[in-house]
Amino acid sequence: MSKRKNEKLYNYLLLFLVLYGVTLFILPMALFGLGMSLSAPYPHTYDTSRDLLVKILFTYPLGVLFAIFYCGISYENGRYKAPYWVVHVPLLWPVAWIIVEYLGLKFSF
Repeated sequence: MSKRKNEKLYNYLLLFLVLYGVTLFILPMALFGLGMSLSAPYPHTYDTSRDLLVKILFTYPLGVLFAIFYCGISYENGRYKAPYWVVHVPLLWPVAWIIVEYLGLKFSF
């Protein structure tokens, strides 16, 4: 018999937060690759989108850490609805990355 009150939510949060935590181990390699790609010759028309992509990648750990701490604290305090939504906050970064990449290529900014 488990002592956890909402076992389904606990497993859901654990799955997503472990996956987000694993992405933090990949982040140094992504940052290294991004640094190497910044020295590649690009036309000056892509400077804005490249700067936005760098800022998105550098702020990704903030979203992951926010989700981990907020979901853990709210679960322990007995709030079970907010963690369902907050656990998906780190997914906003890949969505923003795709949008900026698409708009940068489409409109050359």
